[in-house]
Amino acid sequence: LAKMQAASIVVGQQDPKYFEKIKTNSCKSFNNNAFLKKITPIITSVGANSLADSVRGLSQYEDIVDILNQVSKSLWDLVLVSGDTEDALYGLVQFDVWPANFMFKYDQFGNVESAKVLDFQLYSFSPVVIDVIFLIWKCANSDVRECRLDELFLIYIDTLNGLLSDMGSSTRLTFSQMKEQLEVLSPWALFAVCFYLPFAQLKEPLSLETLFEYCEKEPTKYYELLMKEFKEPSTVFPSILLHLKAQGVFESISKMYIK
Repeated sequence: LAKMQAASIVVGQQDPKYFEKIKTNSCKSFNNNAFLKKITPIITSVGANSLADSVRGLSQYEDIVDILNQVSKSLWDLVLVSGDTEDALYGLVQFDVWPANFMFKYDQFGNVESAKVLDFQLYSFSPVVIDVIFLIWKCANSDVRECRLDELFLIYIDTLNGLLSDMGSSTRLTFSQMKEQLEVLSPWALFAVCFYLPFAQLKEPLSLETLFEYCEKEPTKYYELLMKEFKEPSTVFPSILLHLKAQGVFESISKMYIK
């Protein structure tokens, strides 16, 4: 990811018009499709409501439930608004970072030698931190989310800055700048957890066609499916809500986007 982003940053500096046609929040392209414009907020809202109801009444989740209740219907709009921030480092982002879109090369001992990112259907010239957010909340395990995020951020920053230096660019991303951008883009983290993860974590896979049909015609079917799933033991839910809280996601959303 850092290699792709660094190259695009340098190309954009050398030829400012090169990415002109894709200098937009890619999620806004969903709104150019009438069906996706309708279905995306519904999937997001059902995910948020089901997560809230799965922990409702538990004292350690009380403030989380309160914020989920407040943003469940507007989270998609917050994603669109926050993605337009000008105070961010922009580059080419893949926009759909999750395990199925990575290809790994292994050595003879089974260790990963390299990785490549696949599937660029949603790419855009946008804040580069968006891809990092999706990597964390769609791919990382509990240990990374609980204990090693700063380590991950520093690896990313050092790699990105090193590549920029090698390419002759003076642009740099600092740790404090990244933290600030993570705060501004906090709705993206909650969106990843509410929109993608509930569907992706189903033990009995649901086709996209069925998901769309449920959410278009009978959203309660998807809600009931998720509530049934959340009753089963999971390494992801509901602990990921506490991870979001620990990283200040709910606090940032409350401070910056809830009036």
